[in-house]
Amino acid sequence: GHKGTITSLSFNPSGKQLLSSSEDQTFMNWNLTSTSGSLRYKAKPMPVTHVCYSPNGNLIASAQGQAVRLWVSTIRGKSIEFKTHFGIVRSVQFSPDGSNLLTASDDKSLKIWVTSKRK
Repeated sequence: GHKGTITSLSFNPSGKQLLSSSEDQTFMNWNLTSTSGSLRYKAKPMPVTHVCYSPNGNLIASAQGQAVRLWVSTIRGKSIEFKTHFGIVRSVQFSPDGSNLLTASDDKSLKIWVTSKRK
């Protein structure tokens, strides 16, 4: 499991996996249908404040510090990072069709990002 405080939880669309993010600078993808365990994603150097699946389950968004990372859910360790805010990002959420990612920050702003353009 995690070695730090858990900061968020998110089911994948099928309900068979669960993401958990933590202050230990990781998030985990838990397999809820088998005993095969979980995958740990190292997202250093900051605590992971929020994590969520895209509506189709193919992407994972994680918030850390002033940045958001997009991960392919089936490939551990590969991510695209982009700076999003001037304050710590506290929440990330995909739009229902997955085309946009919304972020909320301590800088008192909400932003909408086009996921296909990563901006």
